[in-house]
This record gives sequence, structure tokens and C-alpha cells, in this order.
Amino acid sequence: MSVSEMWKRLGARLLGPKPEPKLMTRFTPMDPERCAALEKSLRTQFFAREDAGYLDTDAGAADLADHMTGRLDHDRRWYIPWLNAALPLDGARVLEIGCGTGASTLALAEQGARVTAVDVDAPAVDVARRRLELFDLDAEVLTLSAVEIERAFGGRSFDLIVYWASLEHMTIEERLATLAQSWRLLAPGQMCAVVEAPNRLHFLDFHTSCLPFFHWLPDDLAMDYARFSPRPGFQAAMAGRDTQAAGSREVLARWGRGLSYHEFELAMAPLPELDIVNSMVGHHSATNPLYGARYRMSANGRWARMLKRIKPAIPDAFLEPGLSLVIRRT
Repeated sequence: MSVSEMWKRLGARLLGPKPEPKLMTRFTPMDPERCAALEKSLRTQFFAREDAGYLDTDAGAADLADHMTGRLDHDRRWYIPWLNAALPLDGARVLEIGCGTGASTLALAEQGARVTAVDVDAPAVDVARRRLELFDLDAEVLTLSAVEIERAFGGRSFDLIVYWASLEHMTIEERLATLAQSWRLLAPGQMCAVVEAPNRLHFLDFHTSCLPFFHWLPDDLAMDYARFSPRPGFQAAMAGRDTQAAGSREVLARWGRGLSYHEFELAMAPLPELDIVNSMVGHHSATNPLYGARYRMSANGRWARMLKRIKPAIPDAFLEPGLSLVIRRT
């Protein structure tokens, strides 16, 4: 191991989330047999729609590795301890919206959560089912749009409804509709969580364009300005599009657009009535003071404080660069 790698790992241990042994004992090992079977499923189902040779490129190999283990490791390290602090996951009834290829579903299920997971992408759902099967875990995984949850689950009760990196890929109409539906599905005391949604109030679009101030542009200007994005796939997807066409605006939305407290206030309740249980940054700052100090000194932390001075009534959880927060229905 190189000296730089050693320093990188040491920094991650000191400045990252503190491990929680009770949760870690439930992590299912990723043995070679499971790896091979999961890779086959990803290649033949999820990535089958990509151009021939994509997985042989550097970007494709990184994409495959991310779906294999990267997302699962990240979810276990950052999101599961935070969610478990808000609501003990063992035995909790969880509706996961945006399960993708199932890394987050596995991370929830291995902690004992009773998961119902949905995603609009059928190939991703197929891989999620296969992943759970390989790890001997049970969850109900369905191909379903987020705007159909009230129709599909109106007679059921969930302790937690979680949007896992999915709200940013919806149109504004879909986003408002599904948030309102989830709010109506929850009884008092039950919770709604959002995981890793880019905050449009922040200066950097770290999710889609990788450009500063991109969140603030109107859709037509954003589509034109995408030519300056350092992300080749996004740049190509936007090239030559009719910026006034509804179809082009939808393509932009599917790649991902930021959101902010405004949608929650429109779909759920006025800000003063929203009971914010915790946020991911807030939780890890409390459990690791070094992480909290680093965040406060960073550009993101300084920007959040500036926003707070502009409008003090905004809860701190809505000022973080990525919205990862838990709201309790009162």
C-alpha cells in the first residue's frame, strides 16, 4: 500500500462516520460466488441496453463496480447508521422508492427491516430481486412508478417511506405528487426520509452537470449550457435538443435536477409544521466531532450558514448540499 493510500484511509477513518458494531455484525459478506452471479445479472439485465463495449471502457468498469459493491459500501457506511438512529430498522416496515439494482434494499433488509421496494426501471428491479436472492434476504420488490404508491399501498401501513436517490430524477409534477401521496399514507409518528437528493439552493450541481450554479438555471438555458459540462454522457444527451420541447425537458429531469424545501412545503405542510427528526450530516457531525468540524469549515458548511442568515426559518437539514433528512408525520 502506498503512503498516499495509507493517509487517505486514515483520513477516512478519522473524518468519516464512526462504525457501529451492532449494525456491522449484520453485513452479509460479498464472497466470490455471489460476486460472479451478481455481475452476470448486471451484465445481462441492467447493462444490456448500453452500447456494445461500454463495460470495457473506464467509465463502464467504474459503473459496474459501483453497482456491484460501491453503492452497498456507501449505503452501509453513511445512510444505514443515520436512518437507524432515527428509527430502529430491525422489524421496521419500510417502503423504499427508487431501489435501483437493490444495493440500498439489501442494506435495509440485512438490518432486519421488512422492505417493500419499488422502482420504475424493470431491468433494475430484476437485478434487485436477484441480489436479494443471492444474499438470502427477503423483500417485496415491484416495478412501479412513484406516483402510483397511494393506489398500490393505500391499505397498508409503513413506519418509514424512504426516497433513495430518486426524487431528483422526477419531473416537478411527479415529485409533488409522490411527496403528497407519501404524506397521506403516513400516520402520526411515522416517517418520510429522503436520501442523497441534490439541493438546488447550493452553488454546485455535484450530481448531473458537475458545474457551479447549474441548479439555478431555467431548463432551456440549462440544456444549452450543458455543452460545458465535464460529464461526457450528460453533455451528449443534451446536445442538439430542442430546448422548448417537453420531451427535452423530461430528458433533463431524468438525468437529475436539484430540489429544495419548496417542494416539501407545497406537498406536505408549511415549514414550521414539519418535524425534522435528523439529517445525515447532522447525525454524523454529532457522532464524530472531527467530521462536524470539517463540514463547518468547508465551503459547503460556510454556504449553509450564509443561507441561514438570509432565511433563519429554514430548518438546517434543508441547507445541506445534499438533502438527506427524516421528517416525522405529526
